[in-house]
Amino acid sequence: MRHVVIFAGTTEGRTLAGILDRAGVPLDICVATEYGEMILPGFQKAKIHRGRMDEKEMETFLTKEPRTIVVDATHPFAQEVSSNIREAAAKLKLDYLRLLRDEQACLNQDHVKIFSKIEEGADFLDQQEGNILLTTGSKDLAKIAGRFRDLSRVYVRVLPSEESIRLCHEAGFFGRQIIAMQGPVSEKMHQATLEDLRIQWQMTKASGRVGGVEEKLAAAALVGVNTVMISRPPEQGYSFSQVLRMMANRLGLGMELEHYREEEKRIRRAGRPAQGRLTEDGKKILHLIAIGPGGQRYLTDEVKEALADCQIIFGAGSLLDRLQLPEDLDTEREYRQDYVREYLLRHPEISSAGVVFSGDLGFFSGAAAYPGPYDLFKNPSERSEWADWEILRHCGLSSPQYLAAKAGIVWQDAFFISLHGREDDALGQIRSHEKCFIIFSRGEQIAALARTLLAQRQRMDLILGYQLGCKGEKVIFCDLKEAADISYAEGLWSAFFIGKRVVRPLTPVLEDRQFLRDKVPMTREEIRHLSVLALGLKPGDILYDIGAGSGSVAMEAANISPDLTVYAIEQKTEAVDLIRRNMAALDLNNIKLIHGRAPAALEDLPDPNAVFIGGSSGALRAIFEELWRCGKPVRFVLNAITLETLAEYQRLAVSLPIRREKISLVQVSRARNIASYHMMMAENGIYIISGVLGEE
Repeated sequence: MRHVVIFAGTTEGRTLAGILDRAGVPLDICVATEYGEMILPGFQKAKIHRGRMDEKEMETFLTKEPRTIVVDATHPFAQEVSSNIREAAAKLKLDYLRLLRDEQACLNQDHVKIFSKIEEGADFLDQQEGNILLTTGSKDLAKIAGRFRDLSRVYVRVLPSEESIRLCHEAGFFGRQIIAMQGPVSEKMHQATLEDLRIQWQMTKASGRVGGVEEKLAAAALVGVNTVMISRPPEQGYSFSQVLRMMANRLGLGMELEHYREEEKRIRRAGRPAQGRLTEDGKKILHLIAIGPGGQRYLTDEVKEALADCQIIFGAGSLLDRLQLPEDLDTEREYRQDYVREYLLRHPEISSAGVVFSGDLGFFSGAAAYPGPYDLFKNPSERSEWADWEILRHCGLSSPQYLAAKAGIVWQDAFFISLHGREDDALGQIRSHEKCFIIFSRGEQIAALARTLLAQRQRMDLILGYQLGCKGEKVIFCDLKEAADISYAEGLWSAFFIGKRVVRPLTPVLEDRQFLRDKVPMTREEIRHLSVLALGLKPGDILYDIGAGSGSVAMEAANISPDLTVYAIEQKTEAVDLIRRNMAALDLNNIKLIHGRAPAALEDLPDPNAVFIGGSSGALRAIFEELWRCGKPVRFVLNAITLETLAEYQRLAVSLPIRREKISLVQVSRARNIASYHMMMAENGIYIISGVLGEE
């Protein structure tokens, strides 16, 4: 039988490969990336080649077997790759079939303007009025940005990766203009984005159903938004059904491939209930299903039974692609509770549904958003939202369990941190605990942590896990220096950091001698201790230090716990430089330095739980009014050296909702050597004013 090579960059290509493999056809499947390999279904005999190839490399690869049939199932916008495949096949005189995605009938709509080049679409949009949303990807932003006279009305949606954000910045898009989000995006989410940003025009590519075109156009139609569509590059090829028939003829299989596929569908349908079942008391069933690392072999019998019980499965696309689900089973590539709830309300015929999550439901999982028995016990009002549903939970294997078992260590004494799509002060937690388990979005985060810990003269062992439970899994034992030098592949990484716990004092105050001072004012240690104590800080609090000076209050607060996030706001350049040097000297990583003058510098910061005001530069009332607008109670401490500052506070306090107010005058005297005697020398008296701004 002739050999087949499929360049499988699309869902259609993966489906074709699965059919040929089940039919026993000698088969090579080529994918460009590790992610492309990860989402391939399980194969019986097919060989997988991973990695990008130029034309010459393709020629070499395609000469391994005689009379090879080449199927180009790459993405319709991957023109260069498709051209290389076509040219290599032509030089070797091999059979070449281009597998096309079905065109969208919805493109023939009045509110859709179609352009063949992205620059033409941008030129057209520049002439239109109103805000614009681009969903064409980050790589084309440089081409587009130069076409607009006013970029301030243009918003972009890109993948949440460092490269995408960098390309946004290079093209001139910053801050609120950037929406970093992993697709596919649901119709509801896209509609909310269009409404929130008051979009009049959107630009996207005709990338087919898998690219979310239907959802984008449907949402745009609901809110009256027009669309600029960049059409697919013109190409010749065949539909999936045509390619399947042509492959059957070339391989001498007649209608065997078609029959095999239809027979498999019938078998799978027969194994599933035509209707979802109900509980004994007549409730519908929603399964929350943890699938562990994601491979089929890690599914428990209970999980397999739950999947078989579902009429529809919700979940992230990467998880759905890894599961061996029946082809005719409905799936939705979304797992958020609000989306699932709304979808089920619109489809009352569904009585048994499932939502899949990676790892375990109780470990940094999206399943936490769904109400459980204890949540309903605490808040009976939540029963109304899911009153007709019985929510069943099916646990899975979490990543720390898996990696600890592979490494032969216990994980019960570890502190757990997730840096997957979020920021946290991992450095402080690593130093505070003997063993930390951390989930990362990318491997370079591990290298950056290792380099910082080395600079702080830390000594630790690391156990690194890569693509746990998937193809290409790795478990690596190393120290910090080795971890800093590893070339990390793309994909999911996790790690145990194992070191010696630093025993911290119960009251971790800082002394004045620990700070660099220069000529910048500093809150002295007795006043600083009392002021920080009066803030009533709690784990997870956000603290503003306004008029931070040398940063002594910010650093004493940050030193209490890595669970605190402290914003040091200072307008003077020399003070900002001093704060930065003090942060480095004290190895404090949970302080964010803001160079600016309050209250303007507070506008883009997250709302605080507590605020220390050491200096207001005459803007005390404006600062308090800005804090009041947060809409939640804020604990505050104000240090007043002069009677004028005290009087100003008392005037503004009359017009603001301040509770639990306390005003203390603190007088500190210090002993100094004079000849053979010690004399007490008085410092200036300081008013420490504390309270809570805002109603409960």
